Amino acid sequence: MSNDLNGMAKAIVAAVGGEANVSALVHCATRLRFTLKDEAKADKAALQAIKGVVAVVQSGGQYQVVIGNTVPDVFDAISKVTSINADAKPAQVQATEAAVPGEKAGAGKTPKQWLDVAIATISGIFAPMLTALCGGGMLKGLMMIATAAGWLDPASGTHAVLNAASDSVFYFLPMLLAVTSARRFECNPYVAMVIAGALIYPDIIALAKAGGSTTMFGITFVPINYTSTVIPIILAIYVMSKLEKFSIGILHSAVRPFLGPMISIGLIVPATLLVIGPAATMLSGAFASAYIWLFGVNPILAGAIFGGLWQILVIFGLHWGLVPVMLNNLTVFKQDGLAASVTPAIFAQAGATLGVFLKTRDPQMKAIAAAAAASGIFGITEPAIYGVNLRFKRPFIIGIVAGVLGGAVVAVAGAASHAMAPPGLLTLPVFMGEGFVTFLITVAVAYFGAAIATYLFGYNDRMLEAEKKG
Repeated sequence: MSNDLNGMAKAIVAAVGGEANVSALVHCATRLRFTLKDEAKADKAALQAIKGVVAVVQSGGQYQVVIGNTVPDVFDAISKVTSINADAKPAQVQATEAAVPGEKAGAGKTPKQWLDVAIATISGIFAPMLTALCGGGMLKGLMMIATAAGWLDPASGTHAVLNAASDSVFYFLPMLLAVTSARRFECNPYVAMVIAGALIYPDIIALAKAGGSTTMFGITFVPINYTSTVIPIILAIYVMSKLEKFSIGILHSAVRPFLGPMISIGLIVPATLLVIGPAATMLSGAFASAYIWLFGVNPILAGAIFGGLWQILVIFGLHWGLVPVMLNNLTVFKQDGLAASVTPAIFAQAGATLGVFLKTRDPQMKAIAAAAAASGIFGITEPAIYGVNLRFKRPFIIGIVAGVLGGAVVAVAGAASHAMAPPGLLTLPVFMGEGFVTFLITVAVAYFGAAIATYLFGYNDRMLEAEKKG
């Protein structure tokens, strides 16, 4: 198996144009996300012909190779057989890289290019920490079941330990984001962690909980609790990356290793507490208010829109743009209705694939559909979308329709997640609370309804025969 993975890793790297053509590589739950120096050097047909590659998508400023559940293993294999490194470049390397004379960052970018940069940045920051978020969210969901069933005493030491284990990833979220943001913005990740640690330092938390204002350098400010926050630390590390590059340019190499970090920590922490943090908190509140407004004006329409759009965004890897909104909702409201609205859409695509599995008599198609349907109910729908539903179009459309209807019903019911976790069979407990029964019924109806509709109207083997004939 190791040799197979190594061979696959080498083939993938060769097909994207070789190591020299790769600027960065990260992975999410199902995809290798390459940032290539020249996408024209990549051979899409060769990539799609590699066994184990589900699809290739060029979107969001990234060259995305869809693998499926085994993507972490393939990523590790690439790291072993090549020198490709997704980490940030050392500061010393950055200092030696010459900028293009007269070129300004972002100069001449089109709206599409700006969107590509934004999506690539978001995915680059959040994708590496997805597994940790999922692990904590799933554990929290199991705890909620155990507590509700009376198997776990909320006052027990066991509950305290498991609660710490499931909550730590969210409480210390700024620390994780500091690392991934530093890698994305190409600055020192350890200095970034120190800055994040200062924001959630016990004395700062105590000042925030005490309420009121305090002073720093004679400037009055209101301390804020930054645990579990998203936007403040990302903006802080972005500013830090600019300061670090400036410091490297003016400091002598003999003093740079210790004066550079001192300048970054000494300036960015106060700047974040005084300016960046409060501004980012206001921005976070604006996102939350917009979300509440949208669902308040017409929850049916809002739920239907998100339910219908989610799987379309997944095709292009653009669904990452909504992940910060989900995290922000959890931070501000301690729950997130957006994740609940898209869950029926996920199960609907899996159900549509099940319908193809039940209808087809072709052994190869049946095997593909069975694996994709099984993966889909656990929240990984790319194999179902690329391997089955989009190929025959009708199953995908049926899944979208079921997602629209399901999203509308769930939004009206007021269902919401209480932890960050990818919607799937194992994470349904995180939605326990208001509207949970309606949520479960809706998910089941979306799944079985899409399967039945696909079986009756969405697929027949004549479609497969027509596809083979070209």
